Parts: sequence; C-alpha cells; structure tokens
Amino acid sequence: MVTGRELSDLCNTFSQTDLFDRIVAENGAVLYRPGDRSIAALAPLPPPAFLELLAKDAVPISVGHSIVATVESYEHHVPSAIHDLGLEWHVIFNKGSVMALPSEVTKATGLAAALDELQIKPEQAVAVGDAEKDQAFLRACGLAVAVANALPSVKELASIVTTKPDGRGRRADRSAGRARVRLTAGFARHSSGPMTRSTSAPPAAAKQLETFIDKFEPKHRTLIRQARRALRARFPTAHELAYDNYNFFVIGYSPTERPSDAIVSLTAAANGVGLCFIRGATLRDPKKVLQGSGKQTRFIRLESVDVLARPEVEALIAAAIAQAKTALPKTGRGRLIIRSVSAKQRPRVRSRRPSTGGSTRR
Repeated sequence: MVTGRELSDLCNTFSQTDLFDRIVAENGAVLYRPGDRSIAALAPLPPPAFLELLAKDAVPISVGHSIVATVESYEHHVPSAIHDLGLEWHVIFNKGSVMALPSEVTKATGLAAALDELQIKPEQAVAVGDAEKDQAFLRACGLAVAVANALPSVKELASIVTTKPDGRGRRADRSAGRARVRLTAGFARHSSGPMTRSTSAPPAAAKQLETFIDKFEPKHRTLIRQARRALRARFPTAHELAYDNYNFFVIGYSPTERPSDAIVSLTAAANGVGLCFIRGATLRDPKKVLQGSGKQTRFIRLESVDVLARPEVEALIAAAIAQAKTALPKTGRGRLIIRSVSAKQRPRVRSRRPSTGGSTRR
C-alpha cells in the first residue's frame, strides 16, 4: 500500500494492515513492515524552525515522522514558511489537506524502497491511482492503472482505466484485469511479450507541460519556451523534472530522476522568469550576478533568453555542472517527467488594477 496518510492515522482507522507486506505512508516518507511492526524513516524530521514558525502563526498542524499537515484554510501559511526559511520542501494538496515534505520525497521514492526490500523490480509492479500525487509512482511501475474517477492527466498516463470509481474500481476490474494482464513472474502484458510502459506517457507529459506554461501571460510564455529550448540544448542528457506547484512553475535539470541531484532549474511566477542554481551558495561569482541569501540556492532573473548566453552566466552554469554530486550522462537524452502538480496555485498572471479614471477642472 502507498498512501499519503500518517501511519498512526492509518493504523487507527484501518485494522487490516497485516494484509500488506509493506506500507509506504506519509506520501513516501515512512516505510512500515506489518509483519514485525517495524518502521523505517525514509525522510528527515521536520526542521524545528519550520514547526515554530507555523506555531507562531497559529497554524493547526499534524506532525508525522516527516510530514507536516494542516487544513486547506491555512494553505498560504505553509508555502510562505517554507519560502521564508529557504527549505527544500514541497507542498501537496489532497482532499482538503495541505501537506509539506522534503522536495525529494514522493510516493515513487517510498515505493522504490519497499520494492527493493521485497526484491521486486519496478517493472513487475502494478500501480493504481487517481490524483496528481499518484503520477510519480504510476510512472515508476510496469503497469499504471487509473480508476474511473481519476483526473484526466492520470487517465492519460494509465495503460488501463477501470470501469468503476475509487475502491470499487479496483475490486470490480480485478477479474477483467486477470483476463487482460497475466501476472506471471515476468509480468507478460496481455497474452505475450514483455511488459512495457504506456507509449502515450511521453506525449501526455509534453502536452501537460504546455498547459502549465499556457497559464502565464504571453511574454512570459514565450520566454519560458525560449529558455527551456536553450537549457535543453545545454543539458541534452539531463532529465527535465517539472513541477506546477503553489508558488512556482519549475523545470529542474538533473542527471537522474532524483530532485536532489538537480543542477539548475528554470522557474517562473507571475512576476517573471528566472534560473535557479540549486547549490549556488557555493559557486564563485566574481561578477556578482547571483541573487538570494539562502543557505543553498541562488538565482538570476531572465529578462530575455539572451541572459543565458552571457559569459558570466555560462561560467556559472559550467561551474555548477562541474561541482554536481552526480555527473551528467555522457550519452543519451533525458526524459521529461512531471513530478508534481498542486491543486491550489498562486495566479500565474499579475492582476492589474482597473483604471479609476477621473476628470480635471479648468
């Protein structure tokens, strides 16, 4: 089982956890072994300063092993606190709840830890989901299944869509699933041949990315696309890790699928477009072009795509690549991966105050 619930809440409301060999809870932060009731933390504890800042703002929170959750009415406080403290955390919206986790923690990372313990290859796993937060682990598995009431983007990603919604979809289509997919040791798909990922996934990801960019005003849309083309050419073997989050639209360029390995990221909000250096605080910057004062990241604003071609910016990009903890692949081409989509977002276009008009007296 892979769930966003805190483990204590799950165990209090569901008595049959022993049906599962492993349970990934807190959206990937915790691994629970029902057999011996042992727990493995897959993410660090929340920073005390983060909890203190939320408490200072009187935000009601629930704290798990790593996850910090509150109700939707406090949706603005959590990303604001993350931003103020310069944390590498992301925010997930789910059914009236707002959850915060380290940015590298997703259901996919938690599932990977569970499969590794069970000695099961990801391509031998079947994933069933319905919402944005499920997309990462649906992509990680050999067969992706969406329930009937799943979001359109999840259905596009799936190889199979059930005929009924929610849990009823899982149960009702079980026998049909056996007819369509023979779950042997090799997980043969349909009646013959190895299982492969849905061929619709890459076009679906590209199409979804375009919808993210289309939310911006025309000049920012153009700049985002120009900058992306330039960065794709500069990082041809890197994976593009895309996020349409509460505060920002982001495309990270990483040698692996792990967000923590990203070298730079293209960021955009209603007030403009920028290039973020993930470990910019350690870069030599003799021309003083980097902005920001956090412990780790620095950024530059992109007034135009020509900024990326400036010698001082190219030198910073080269230095960032050289100091990356994981080297970029020398061959091949990276994939576009939609990492997360927030249901609640800040407007991507700046609001314009209506003209009040007026008259003058002679």
